[in-house]
Amino acid sequence: MQPPNQPTLNSEGMPRPPGVQEQVSLPAILLLVLGALSGAFVLFNTFAGGWIASLLAGYPGLPPEIKDALRDAKHQPLNPLQLGCGFAELAADGVAVFGALQMRNLKMWGLAVAASIIVMIPCFSSLCCIPGLGVGIWSLVVLNKPEVKSAFS
Repeated sequence: MQPPNQPTLNSEGMPRPPGVQEQVSLPAILLLVLGALSGAFVLFNTFAGGWIASLLAGYPGLPPEIKDALRDAKHQPLNPLQLGCGFAELAADGVAVFGALQMRNLKMWGLAVAASIIVMIPCFSSLCCIPGLGVGIWSLVVLNKPEVKSAFS
């Protein structure tokens, strides 16, 4: 444990500028939340389609042709392209979450930058692309401040 008036040190033993942890904290938390929400959405969207189709097929007010289409969709297996895209999105969301954790701990600056960029890309951030754009830009601005950049180990 460090004495209360001592500055925190990076991996090279150099003191970190005061206030750096506070500057990265909120953008890192928001990156983490967006990555986790996007990952949950990808999992649900990729693997719950048949379950949703079966629920909708039982709705009494639907026209017969829509009920038939839903029944057909319920029994179709996932195609390889859909599965591959789901895994790619999930991997990108995992990188975003891990990068946000590293940003919060002031480690792996490059990964924190990658996480910031990933949440801004619409095909990787699916549900969260609008807030992801704002959070990604904000975190990139914070990460590129000289005092923040020098605080990363």
